[in-house]
Amino acid sequence: MFTGFSAVALLAIFSSALPVLICHSKLVQVPIYLSSTAILVVEWIKLVTMTAMLARQMKLSTGSCSILRLCDELFGLRSDWKAAILPSVLMVTSTNLQYFAILYMGVPHFVLAAQLSTVATAALRWWILKRTLSWKKSIALAAIVVGVMVVNLNHAFLSLIVRLLYFSPEWIEDAATGALILACLLVGSFNTWYDGPARSSSPSTLVRGIQMSVFGVLGAALLALCMDSDIILENGMFHGYTMWTAATILCHSLGGLLHDSVQRCAGSQARSLATSLSILIAAAMSFYLWGFEPSPATVCGAVFVIGGTCAFGLYEGQSPRLPHTIDEVGDLKNREAQV
Repeated sequence: MFTGFSAVALLAIFSSALPVLICHSKLVQVPIYLSSTAILVVEWIKLVTMTAMLARQMKLSTGSCSILRLCDELFGLRSDWKAAILPSVLMVTSTNLQYFAILYMGVPHFVLAAQLSTVATAALRWWILKRTLSWKKSIALAAIVVGVMVVNLNHAFLSLIVRLLYFSPEWIEDAATGALILACLLVGSFNTWYDGPARSSSPSTLVRGIQMSVFGVLGAALLALCMDSDIILENGMFHGYTMWTAATILCHSLGGLLHDSVQRCAGSQARSLATSLSILIAAAMSFYLWGFEPSPATVCGAVFVIGGTCAFGLYEGQSPRLPHTIDEVGDLKNREAQV
């Protein structure tokens, strides 16, 4: 459905538009909306949308659909719903950290440093799943790390610790960098789970996505109450929401579902090319909106990150695709039974 230029274009546009929208929606309005409640709304929209998609699939497949059958498909004895708890917690926590990091790091530096999730994913797959990591891919990953370090020379890890201990005025920027590094580790853990335990269980990607959204809504609500309960009780959940907030939420939820669908169809080379283009698009949009002017260190680091990302995608093999619909799950089970 999505191949070639269309897949690369859609992935690049979404990957660059979301961080720009998050940052812009925070900067153009007062009072600032709460990121925790926005993430809760995003998870709720994803849950409703994917549930409607599953109901439509059931109706087309069998001619009928009921609430009882939906519940059995999602949380029945054969659904393996408990496997969705951990990844949903990882992703909700990672998303909250990324919302914080974008605002204080700036979009260009954030988009570049976010490529550490590729490094974390490859390292965890090698360590936990015993995947092979060739010397070519290792060099590509090292280039990404070097590029991120060059871009963030003023926010190195040792500097972060020192400034936090001595309460430096710049501690908030260092905390944002640390939050993004932790978010990348969580994303890497999620990708490792999805490429390992997720492939050994039977639910389709749509069923698994709904299960994760259910626990994502619960986790996001719990985080919102823990972090911002006083503000929510005083001003309401939607305090500070504007059309820019709505655009950000829609891009994150519905755009995220489209992004995932395209990513399943695109190969590793298309994904790496789209990631590289998204870095350039984000820098151009930052220049237009906020007058961003890249320093020599930023340009040099970006060359390393983009080169490493493209090289890693070139040498990365295509993972087997998970079944997306309930019909595909049935076909897979039939083939396994025949074997």
